[in-house]
This record gives sequence, C-alpha cells and structure tokens, in this order.
Amino acid sequence: MKQKSFILCLLLGLVFSVNSLQAQDQAGFDVEKVLPGDTLLYVGLTDGASFCDAMRETDLAGLFESEEWKYFFSSFPTEMFDQLKQGQQQMASQFGIDFDNVHMAFAGNLSLAVVDVQMAPMPYPTVLLSWDLGNQKETVSQLIEMVKQQIGMEMPPHLKMEDYEVNGYSVTVIPTPMNPVVVSYVGNVLLICSDQAYLESILVGEYPEESLANSTQYQDVKKQLLKGNSGVLFYLNTAGAMSTAEENFPNEWMEAQGFVQMLGVDSLHALGFSFSFDKGQVNEAFYMYTPEGRSGVFGDLVPEAPVSKELVKFLPEELISFEHGYIDFAGWYRVLSNLAENMAPYQYQEFLQMKQEMEGELGLSLEDFLNSLGNEYMISFSFSGGLIPDLALQVSLKDEAMFQSIFQQVLAIVPPQVRYQFTWQGHNFTYFNYSRPRRDPVPVAPTVLIEDNRFLLTLFPETAKSLATVTNGKLPEDALRYLNDGSYTMARYANLKDLLVPIYRTALPLIQALVPRSEIPVEPALLPSADLVEKHLNNAIFYGVINKEGICWDSYSPFGLTPFSVVLGGIGYFAEQNPYFFDDLFDW
Repeated sequence: MKQKSFILCLLLGLVFSVNSLQAQDQAGFDVEKVLPGDTLLYVGLTDGASFCDAMRETDLAGLFESEEWKYFFSSFPTEMFDQLKQGQQQMASQFGIDFDNVHMAFAGNLSLAVVDVQMAPMPYPTVLLSWDLGNQKETVSQLIEMVKQQIGMEMPPHLKMEDYEVNGYSVTVIPTPMNPVVVSYVGNVLLICSDQAYLESILVGEYPEESLANSTQYQDVKKQLLKGNSGVLFYLNTAGAMSTAEENFPNEWMEAQGFVQMLGVDSLHALGFSFSFDKGQVNEAFYMYTPEGRSGVFGDLVPEAPVSKELVKFLPEELISFEHGYIDFAGWYRVLSNLAENMAPYQYQEFLQMKQEMEGELGLSLEDFLNSLGNEYMISFSFSGGLIPDLALQVSLKDEAMFQSIFQQVLAIVPPQVRYQFTWQGHNFTYFNYSRPRRDPVPVAPTVLIEDNRFLLTLFPETAKSLATVTNGKLPEDALRYLNDGSYTMARYANLKDLLVPIYRTALPLIQALVPRSEIPVEPALLPSADLVEKHLNNAIFYGVINKEGICWDSYSPFGLTPFSVVLGGIGYFAEQNPYFFDDLFDW
C-alpha cells in the first residue's frame, strides 16, 4: 500500500506539471544556474542519451551483442519472461507507453538537490527535483491524466490543491502534513520543489549570482570525477554542511570543534562520487576535495606524496595482479601514537610498557625498525610456469644496514632447526621450514631476501629465486592507458583475462558434461566460447592520486562495483519476495 501511495504521489506531480507546459525551450534551462553555489547536496544524471551510448560502446557490451550470446539467450524458456511481457502489455494497454517511452524520458538530465536546511521549528530541507522529459511530455501527459482522476477521487476532502501562475508559468501546490510540494514545468523540464518561495524565484528569473554553474568548488569536483563524460554525479558540500551545523547548533558545534580540528575534518570542503563509462570500461571515482591542503590527523595520515616507483623494476612479467603504493610506516606510527596518547592515555601507557618489554627481550627498537623502512611497497601475484602462484611482498629500505642488523637479531631467537640460509647466483636467502617428521607438513616456507635497498618476502624459496633475477620490470601497458602521466600514490591492477578466462575455459566443458541437462531450463551447449569472452574482457585497475587539491580514487573495470552491487541486491530482494521462483525455474 505504501508503495502504491508513493507511485501515485509521484505521478500526481507529473499530472500537474504537464498542465503547466510553456513555450520556452528546455535547452535554455540549466539547473546548475538556478542552484546556489553553496548547495549542500547534488545528485544528477547528465545527458542520459550519451550515457547510454557510452555504455553500448564498452567492450563488455560487445559480448552481449554478439551472435553467440543471442543464441544462448534464445534457449531461455519463454516462461521466464511471461511475467515481464504481461507487465509490458498491461502498461501499453492501460497507459499507452512502453519501455522505449521510459528510456527516452531519461535521455536528458535528471537531478535532485538539497539547497539548504531550514531548522525552525524543525529541520526541513529545501529540495529541488529537475527532470528533462524531452519529447516524451505528450506520452507522459496521457498517462498521468488518468492517474490525476484517480487521485482526485481518493484525496481527502480537507486537502485542496491550488493552481496559479507566476511569470506566465503554471504552478500547482500539493498540500502535505508538513510543507506543500510545489510543481511547475519549464519547457520540457519538470520542477518539483519543497519550497514555494524558492521555486517562484526560479520562475521569475531570480537566479543566484554564485551558482553551481560558476562555483569553483563544484566545477572542480565535477571535472575531476566525470572527466567531461556524461554520467551519474554525487556531490556533497561538506564545508557547507559544517557551516549549517555551526549556525544552527552553536553549543554542540563548540564542543565538537576541537575534535574536528584535531582530526582535520574541517579541511575537507567537499566529497564526490561518479559513475560513468570511459575508455571502453566502467569508470567509478571517489574524490575528497581539499583545496587548502589537509590538516590534523587527516593531513598527517594522507600526505601529498606520489610513489617513487623504485620497486617497479622488480615487478614480474607474468602478472595476475599487483598493488604498488606509497606508505610512511614511521609517520603513521607517530600519528597513531599521538592520537592514542590524547584519546586513550591509560591504554597507551599499557602499550608503551608492553613495547618496552618486547624491545628488551628482542634487543631492538621499534622506532629503529620503522625508520629503516622506505616509503614504497609492492605486492605481486604472478605465475612463473607452475600451478602454484607466486605471491610476494616487497618493501623499499631507507637504511638497509639497520634493517639487516635488526633482521639478524630476530633470527638469533628463531630455533636453528627452523631457519636456513643458502646462496644462489650471488643472492643470499633466508627461509623457514616448519615441517617435521611424524607431523602434518606446513605447506609454506617463508623466504626473505634483503638487497638493493629492498626487503623481499615470499612463500617459497623458488618464488624468491625467480623474483631475484627480475631487474627490468615495468607496469603493464594497459595499466598505463588509465594512469595518464603515470603519477599515482597507489595502484592496484588485476589481469582479468589471464585470471578468469582460463577458469571459464576449464569450467565450460565441465558444466556441459556434469550438469544434468534435464534439470536446467537453458542450453549449456550454447554458452559463449572462451575466445569470445577473452575478446571482450578487459583488465581492471584501481588507483589513487593524492595532491594538495584533493584525494581521488579511480577504478576502471569491465563490470563496476556499483552495478554489481545493484544486481546482487536486486537478486536478493527478488529472492526474498519470491522464495519459490528459483525452485520453480529448475522444475521446467
């Protein structure tokens, strides 16, 4: 019932918007010009038609448009789509619309903005919805006129809708228990607002001098995230939100201000997230905008420092995945120690006591150990020819002699029957073998190599030997395609072609042979070939760039985390609402 009421209310807004059509061309209406520059929240889809075109141009979309996929899809039983087809037919017969009409209605711009928050007598946000319906206004009008009549009959007698004009634009006020919902229509652009005075100011042309269209903060965030592409943008004005909290809750803000400044949250001016399609992949980006730099704990933990790439020359060739980045071990320890001392002094003193006892037993200093480490790390996952993968951790060394001395002190307390050393092609290795007679063997033998100002740790001596000879490693070419100038603070790469395609190639004949064909409703023999999947599957990369202006995390992948999460959530919700659907599916 609640879902029905929500849909009816939404369509009610559309009903009255259609009655207020004006001659003004929707191309002249730019929602960014009517929203003030200090808008708190903005969520929008820019140019829906271009967004869909870019989606069709992705490499993975080519897989679903291939003939092999169409053959496989044609084997699905018609019963699976009967409910969907019935819904389409019912919608077409009752309202005269189909999915093409719905798709075209989203071909323009769609946005939802929270302009500000009024606190008296209780918090109430000023919200503006802007929706460019394009050439579908006539189709929508036929639909919502029918809904208008139904809602008019169901509306309580004490609620009266008001129609009037502002500057030649028709306005409809829909009463609600709190504030009314105000609806108007400019050209093909639907406007629904929670503040009557604000919407009227838009209709009379009283646009703010400082709008989102000329806001340096908003435009910087938008440019960094969407990169000139169409897509979905989420923008949160954190500086404005903190100012609103300070203005309306001065006492509470005064108490929290010291903690906010200590953490450095006040240096964060805005947050942003985007979802778009770029370079044949799904592009998702998250941005923390700090134009004046970062302060407090935030600034100490996230310095402005790109990775040096000294370890890249040790990167193996047959990569499955790797992670490479900057990290300040000693700096993080100092920051976290100061934070613990201020926030949990008693627990911090206990930690210092345990640290002192441990250092006395081992004969080393934790600070000396951390200071001997460099600021670069790399984790690689590769294959050197066998079935066992090569997993390795490499860390740069600032003081190799100090680190070597500490390592020898640690070795002195390790039982000799566990630790072993050997020399191979001039490289000195140390490894640990924990397997014993009449005991279950331990399937790893951690191996350490310290040379060339780096610390190498692998699971087996053979992996360490293989990586010891690598001296001309380089970043994968397809990774450089997304890294632009190659400057980054952290990068994570996954070779999905070499990881997923062999698995799919192996699983395909097993599925066709082992799955009881009589028990499934689709034809496994028509599954797309591994060669086709390999052709349309790209690798994935996730990287972060940190500078004074902000922190940007970018990811390029064939699937994207957002749609993957939405699909899983949709399947979970559908399964919860229809618990016997999948049982019935496999009964066909």
